Amino acid sequence: MSAHDFGTAWWSPFVIVVDGGHVLSDRDLLAALGLVSSRSTARKGVHPATGEVVIAEGRSWKLISSDWAYTMWHCPGVRPGLWKLASDYRILSYSVGDIDDSYTLHLFEKGELVRELIVDDRLDGRGQVIVHEEGSALPGERGEIFPSGQILAGCESVATAFCPDLVNPTRTKTWTVQNPLFDRVRVPTSPDEARRIRDEQRKSQQTTGPVVRTWRQFR
Repeated sequence: MSAHDFGTAWWSPFVIVVDGGHVLSDRDLLAALGLVSSRSTARKGVHPATGEVVIAEGRSWKLISSDWAYTMWHCPGVRPGLWKLASDYRILSYSVGDIDDSYTLHLFEKGELVRELIVDDRLDGRGQVIVHEEGSALPGERGEIFPSGQILAGCESVATAFCPDLVNPTRTKTWTVQNPLFDRVRVPTSPDEARRIRDEQRKSQQTTGPVVRTWRQFR
């Protein structure tokens, strides 16, 4: 399985891997993360529409990944739900930016956040900057920031080091979930609109700076 195969759960801007999560049903995992699901779909392992997540399962793990509208990222129950799940499971999560080269890595073990890396892509021309880091680098991190064009592949290498069996899923299913995204943020519908939003973000960042939220704030 490759992160660059559009037909798999890897091709996603936000992925959560639950080591030992195979014992959870799909609906139990969705509920634990505060994701309200109305139904499963016939599609398997792809993200064809806004408001969907993919759940993949292996012999000893479960993975849930967001569509490219960042549905899962914007659902308020996901991060508090991760903290609760972390009391019973080892959990790795990663996310990548939509129109920039930002990304995050998080590792939970024994109910604690043992690794957090938040890389911002400064829109004022400075490029990628580590704005928050705690814990030791994870296997697969390579000891450096993943550069543009290699971020998803880099995050995949961290995930497979965390759980080597991820390359052998036994089942995938796509679930439709409620998407709060469009109620709170502007979603670009064209490249021109994406550039306009980016210009607005750049101006705002030059005056106020980026808002960095460590996941400890969601505990």
